[in-house]
Amino acid sequence: KHNAWKRAYRSIPENKERINKQQRESRAKNPKYYRQKDKERRLRNPEKHRESARKYHNTTAKPKFEEIKNEVFSHYSLKLSDSKTPCCNCCGESFSINFLALDHIDGRKSMGHKPSHTGIKIYREILKNDFPDGFQILCHNCNTAKFQLGTCPHETARKEETFAMMEEQSSFEV
Repeated sequence: KHNAWKRAYRSIPENKERINKQQRESRAKNPKYYRQKDKERRLRNPEKHRESARKYHNTTAKPKFEEIKNEVFSHYSLKLSDSKTPCCNCCGESFSINFLALDHIDGRKSMGHKPSHTGIKIYREILKNDFPDGFQILCHNCNTAKFQLGTCPHETARKEETFAMMEEQSSFEV
């Protein structure tokens, strides 16, 4: 009976706003207390918490992450490869955005990024800083090769082709 009255009272917009404001102020004054209360509530019923966390992740967080990632990848693909579709700057792979990775052109350390600074943190920072220079989109193969070998085999092959063409075109003999 009391809960029904409480729900009806809170459903009135003025009351709802006032109650929410009071709760926000209280949480701001006592963050440790509320953090502990939230932890106790999650531990009392972990299945309910897990279910609501999964639901939030699937309906809100994941689509937002994909949207931000797509925006960042599209921008750098357009900037470096002149393609609106996210694609690898080295080999042109564009089958799926899941095959692509954001690469620090001069390395992670040159930008001051720690190993824990990955994924959504970097994408949000890029958006906040209005797409700074120093990043490119590579497929995971090219990105791994660049990390392990220093350069991607595609890039090495292109340089060899260019050098061979330059040798053919040169008219001097030794």
